[in-house]
Amino acid sequence: MSAVLVLTGLQWLSLKPKEPPQVELEGEEVSHSAPGLPRALTAELQWVWDSLRSATRARSMVLFYKGRCLLQEGVAPAGQALGAATPGPICQKAMQSGTGNYLANLVLFPGRLEFAGYLPPNCQAALIQPVGKDGVLVVGSDTQRGFTRLDQAWVSTVADKLEVALERLGPGSGFKQQQ
Repeated sequence: MSAVLVLTGLQWLSLKPKEPPQVELEGEEVSHSAPGLPRALTAELQWVWDSLRSATRARSMVLFYKGRCLLQEGVAPAGQALGAATPGPICQKAMQSGTGNYLANLVLFPGRLEFAGYLPPNCQAALIQPVGKDGVLVVGSDTQRGFTRLDQAWVSTVADKLEVALERLGPGSGFKQQQ
């Protein structure tokens, strides 16, 4: 009976999933929003970052809208010009298809170089979520498989809310767009 209890205990230990290690992201803490944004939009973007940072494993975030980097928050590569990043092919595909992409282990993904200009070099996971047809939200994590399905649903809902806010601030609202 003792041997059965010991073996059962060992089996229970082996069934518990191991937490992926959390890494310290390389880079510097930044908070950048594009110049010329209305105060209401800046507040909305700050709310998005605060909510994602507190509710998920998000440690870095970039928002592209109409080819322009509107927001860069969290950890960014050191020495990079803030706001100068542009969306690459993975982001373009997400905007065109309207579906997000989750790269759970960014280290193993060959397309990770696309994110080198705005995500930390040792970023472990990336969540790419379209914001309508003109925008994309890129969220980075310090943990492999750092975003659960619930986190992905939350980011999708936040992106929908953000799309409404960005559309409301179209031409004539003071939102200066670069062409």
